[in-house]
Amino acid sequence: MKTFGHQLLKASAGTGKTHRLTNQFLTLLFAEVQPETVLATTFTRKAAGEILDRLLERLVGATDSEEGLAELRRDLEKPELDAATCKRLLGRLTRALGTLEVRTIDSFLNRLVNLFSHDLDLPPHWTICDEREAKALQALAIGDVLEQGDPEDLSALLHQLHSGGAPRGVQAALLKLAAEMLPLVQDSDPEAWNQIAVGPEVEKQAVLDALEGLRGAIMPLTKKGTENQRWAKARDKLLLNVSLEDWKAVLSKGLGAAYHSENRTYFGAEMPLDLLEILAPIMAQASFKFLSNLVARNLAARQLLDRFSACLSLRKYESGHYRFEDIPVALDPSTERAQLFAERQADLWFRLDSKLDHILLDEFQDTSPIQWRILEPLASEITSAGGPRSFFCVGDGKQSIYGFRQAEPRLLNSLETRLPGLEAEAMHLSFRSSQVVLDLVNRVFGGLEKNLALGSDPTSPERLAADAWSESMHEHTAVKDLPGAVQVIEVTDMGDTKKDEVSALVRCTVQRVKALLAEAKGCEVEIGVLTRVNKHIPLLISSLRAEKIDASGEGGNTLTDSAAVLLFVSLLHLADHPGDEAAAFHVASSPFAGYLGLAPKSDPSEERADMRALARRVRSDLMAQGLGALAENLNLEVQADPSWPAWDKARMAQLSEQAHRFEARISLRASDFVDHLRIERVEAPGGSRVRVMTVHAAKGLEFDCVVLPELNAKMVGTRDRHLARRPDPAGRIDLVTFSPGQELLGTSTQLKSLYDAGTEKAIKDSLCGLYVAMTRARYRLELVVPGIDADKDQSKLTASLASVLRGSLPQDELIANDPDGVIWRATKSGEKNWAEYADRGSDAVPAAEVSLGLAPTTGLRSLARRRASAEEGGALQSAGALLKSNTGAEVGTLAHAAFDGCEWIEDFEFAPADLARLGAKQDILRSATAIVEGALACDEIRKALSREASGAPPASKTVVHQEYGFTVLLKEDSGGPEQVWNGSIDRLVLATENGRVVWAEVIDFKSDAVEAGELEARAEHYRPQLEAYARVVAEQTGLTPEKVRLRLLFLSPGRVVDLV
Repeated sequence: MKTFGHQLLKASAGTGKTHRLTNQFLTLLFAEVQPETVLATTFTRKAAGEILDRLLERLVGATDSEEGLAELRRDLEKPELDAATCKRLLGRLTRALGTLEVRTIDSFLNRLVNLFSHDLDLPPHWTICDEREAKALQALAIGDVLEQGDPEDLSALLHQLHSGGAPRGVQAALLKLAAEMLPLVQDSDPEAWNQIAVGPEVEKQAVLDALEGLRGAIMPLTKKGTENQRWAKARDKLLLNVSLEDWKAVLSKGLGAAYHSENRTYFGAEMPLDLLEILAPIMAQASFKFLSNLVARNLAARQLLDRFSACLSLRKYESGHYRFEDIPVALDPSTERAQLFAERQADLWFRLDSKLDHILLDEFQDTSPIQWRILEPLASEITSAGGPRSFFCVGDGKQSIYGFRQAEPRLLNSLETRLPGLEAEAMHLSFRSSQVVLDLVNRVFGGLEKNLALGSDPTSPERLAADAWSESMHEHTAVKDLPGAVQVIEVTDMGDTKKDEVSALVRCTVQRVKALLAEAKGCEVEIGVLTRVNKHIPLLISSLRAEKIDASGEGGNTLTDSAAVLLFVSLLHLADHPGDEAAAFHVASSPFAGYLGLAPKSDPSEERADMRALARRVRSDLMAQGLGALAENLNLEVQADPSWPAWDKARMAQLSEQAHRFEARISLRASDFVDHLRIERVEAPGGSRVRVMTVHAAKGLEFDCVVLPELNAKMVGTRDRHLARRPDPAGRIDLVTFSPGQELLGTSTQLKSLYDAGTEKAIKDSLCGLYVAMTRARYRLELVVPGIDADKDQSKLTASLASVLRGSLPQDELIANDPDGVIWRATKSGEKNWAEYADRGSDAVPAAEVSLGLAPTTGLRSLARRRASAEEGGALQSAGALLKSNTGAEVGTLAHAAFDGCEWIEDFEFAPADLARLGAKQDILRSATAIVEGALACDEIRKALSREASGAPPASKTVVHQEYGFTVLLKEDSGGPEQVWNGSIDRLVLATENGRVVWAEVIDFKSDAVEAGELEARAEHYRPQLEAYARVVAEQTGLTPEKVRLRLLFLSPGRVVDLV
């Protein structure tokens, strides 16, 4: 096997690509290549972990057994290899694990951004945020766009964007636009949005003459010699639409639609030549107007998106919150600020601590153009240089299913041109599947050229997609002689509605899983139920469990798929909204009522009082103990309650972990965590032999049996609102436009070409999804298809995967009247049946045992939680404090925010507009502004924030920390166990001498409306909170708590109180 060289493997499913990649990695390591000079990338953490595991496992196997050593010698073509050499390499590799570059592509790019963050104008504290935080930033950015723009200009843009009408919800419309089209903005230049050819405008007199001619034109006559009223009405309607300048209606309805149709007929009759001549200038002018409006709409969208992008970039910079998809954009070499590699490779190697001499790329078909533009300079430098360097790439265009993440499979086919010297190799021998499974794969995908479900017109996008897909398909052959069976099952009773159809398919799927488990006769087998979308996974899982089948999901659902978690959500909702009767009923009528000490009450008023008291108690627990402790306590109750199914117990345990991780970000209100639960997807507990997931989640996995229940969906689903063109698969997009809709494609051959290209891509993507799904199966493959409606012309139906599958089955092999609905079957027998081959016996992974709580640990998770701010008022809290107005809290939050920018009063100037950008309601903004301006007019407040009057030792250096966050371990005053204390200090001033803290001041801003006579009592109320802060500062600085100066700044009365 070649050590140094440049290889491209086009590896079909199951052909051992990971094995070949680790072969290459080990070959390099045995050639004394330093591990840190090798970069291996893939697209998921699981796949990266699998590569690393395989490297170590194969070395361990070669060290421990003759069989493992013989296998490694054979695979690497190194007969001289011995166990001692393998052992030395294993030791070298384990010692180098910290510098080993086996990463996801996102992780590698993330590292590059960290190395060049200053060059890329990223803030030093930047981090990857979750989806909830990202959406919050987007909402703030939309607010900035609306606030900063000229109202008339903004109104004009919005009207243009929405074809003359204003959207009902401006913010929602702009957020939707950004979600759909911001990636296009990031990968295109502004001129790309002005590339639709409009054509010349028709002379005004020619249009007027044509309209006059149309008014007087005699429409086709009936058999009685009278004017056909259908044609006459269509003429009058067209004239009306012209007068209204409704160009879309002119072109797409009635005579306009007929004019642009292929055969130019209207209600079965050909349009007269004289009428066509009259309509020609009208239609040309309508096309000009419509296309002009379309271009204007495109440009308006780009202008708004540019504004949004600028505001969002500023928000991200200020918060330091970015998403993974921002990373490639920041590094894109096609932008001016990211010319990092072509011009500064020496600097790159220096910052990476080593020079990358070897690149191994896995799943290359999932690479996006931006990602490749970043990697290409590295790859080109390696492949163009001589010496001991290598480039190794694995991909399969047939498995390209991540187009929605901007994956560009054309890159794989262009790689040999881009990197001259690559040695290409095709891999079609499957180590995974039984030949009977592969025979159907060969039949479906090898016969696409003749499959009538994709049409017969050789120029149609469906046919072009099928032909292009067929070019990459070669016959698949099984390496192992394995038994197996494949069945196509028809569901005839689909009902009348979409809901009925889904229910019928789910029922059939459950029955097929039951049949497979019965057929396995107690053997431990793995069954994968693979869907196209996440939507139906909860219904499938619950339906399987209803039949006593242990089923779990895979990495794609929120924790709210559990009844126990939904109860916890209702409890948190009740804490925030004590008057919500639905949440109260949900909790009161559940097992949680017993856990929380709620007794049934016959009097509704008493029951409401109990629920309000519960809401107060939950809020108090959140303040005193934290979210994690609340979740953990309820989790322990659920684990100890035998009435809860294992699924709910497992999901509650995961909820507890999520709550502890989220706790540092939560405020008094629990709604942020509820939003997090509704968005964040958590991989379901493993161990189930039946796993339900999307085809995308199943990528890289394999199962003994695969059931495919969602083949009824159209191959071209909901279309994007936009069309885009990228001539060079590695280049930037050179044309973007809103899609005009299929009925208007006759107005422009350019639009028709773009639309057809989108259709072709969608067909290819659907075929790739089916290929990936079918090739996950080792022994058994079950495909569920809807029955055929005999009353419908099948040739006119939109193509679906089910119709493609049916189109590949020979008519003489179809089965009629099977009691189980099987319409086609193929089997292959062996010495043992498939289940016995698949049986893992004692090696099987047992069903996951759900822990009765969090695992014992001495880490932070098991320690009690305490918030310094919860010490306010001492251990007892008044009902008034717990139920204080949320409006007051929002005013206080804004007032605090105003002082965040005040390091010293001498350098500070308050700008109310800064508060306005936070998006608060006008009444809250006015109240907060009044409090801040009043406080800044008071000498006591100004003196407390003054550099000159700070009280710090004269020779010391002072540093001011605003909103100083902390998490520390402190023991109870009584000497009890350690607790985790967390929170934030409004203003912390530290004075240092010779690098040591010698003085500290804690300032806490209070926006309470307090009278002068109540000031002392209110200060005592806050004393426990500030003394807690003093303990924290003392712990972190080495001062004693008594040496920490504590000050309360009451903003409304403009008074300062020192706590001594």
